[in-house]
Amino acid sequence: MVELGISTFGETTELEGTGQTYSHAERIRQLVAEIELADKVGLDVYGIGEHHREDFAVSAPEIVLAAGAVNTKKIRLTSAVSILSSMDPIRLFQLQDKLPLWIATGGHVESTVKIAQAGLPIVYAIIGGNPRYFKKLIQAYCEIGSEAGHASQELKVGAHSWGWIAEDGEQAVKDYFHPTKQVVDAISKDRPHWQELRYEQYLEQVGPNGAMFVGNPDQVAEKLIRMIEDLGLDRFMLHLPLGSMLHDQVLRAIELFGTQVAPKVRTYFVMKEA
Repeated sequence: MVELGISTFGETTELEGTGQTYSHAERIRQLVAEIELADKVGLDVYGIGEHHREDFAVSAPEIVLAAGAVNTKKIRLTSAVSILSSMDPIRLFQLQDKLPLWIATGGHVESTVKIAQAGLPIVYAIIGGNPRYFKKLIQAYCEIGSEAGHASQELKVGAHSWGWIAEDGEQAVKDYFHPTKQVVDAISKDRPHWQELRYEQYLEQVGPNGAMFVGNPDQVAEKLIRMIEDLGLDRFMLHLPLGSMLHDQVLRAIELFGTQVAPKVRTYFVMKEA
C-alpha cells in the first residue's frame, strides 16, 4: 500500500495582505502541532527538511521531529532534506546503517542511475512540468537496479510535490498562488535556472497535467491516484504548504488530506488489488 505523508521546510514568508511574517520560533511551534494532527488523522509519514535560509525556519530537523514525537503514536517521522556538507561524516555513516534512507533527486539521469545501482529507494521532487515525464526515469531506475542484483522490494519509488487542500477548490487555487510565488521568486534570485512565477504558469501547474496538487479533496485525490498509478509510486509526500499561510487553514488542509483524500486514495488501490 502506498504511503501518504506531508513534507515541509518550515517556510516563513509574508502572509498575504497582512505584511506579517511568522517568527522562526512560532513556525516551529506550529510544526509540532501539524505533526500531531497528521498522526491523529492517519497519515503515514511527516518529513521536515533542513535548510539554512532566512525564510526557512528549520536548520535542525531532528530537534523539531523529536518534539513532535512526544505526542504521536503511529506516524513515521523523518528528515526530508539532510545537507551532507553540514553534517558530521561519522554520524552520517552511523545513521546509514540504522535508518531507512530515501535518496532525493530532481530528475537527473545520472542521479537516477547511481541511486539504482546502489539499490536505495528514490524520491523524485516533482515540482514542475508534467509528472509523466518521470515515468521513463522510473522505468530506468527499476531496470538498472534489477540488473545490479537488487530485489524489487528494495527499489522503492517516492515523489514529493507541492499542494494545498480546501473545501472550495477555486478558493484553494486562489489562496495558494501568493505563498507559492513568494517562495519561487525568492529561490529564483539564487538559482539561475529558476524564474519568477507567473500566474499563467501557476494555473498550468495546478491543472490536470501539472505538478501541483491544489483543489478540494476530490480533485486532489483524483489527480493523486492518477499519478501514483502512472508512476507506480510507493510513497507520496505532499509539501503543505509552500510558503506561509494562516495556521488554522494549514491545520484544516492537513485534516482534509488525512480524513478525505488519503482514504479515497487507499480505497482505490485496495479495490484495484482485490
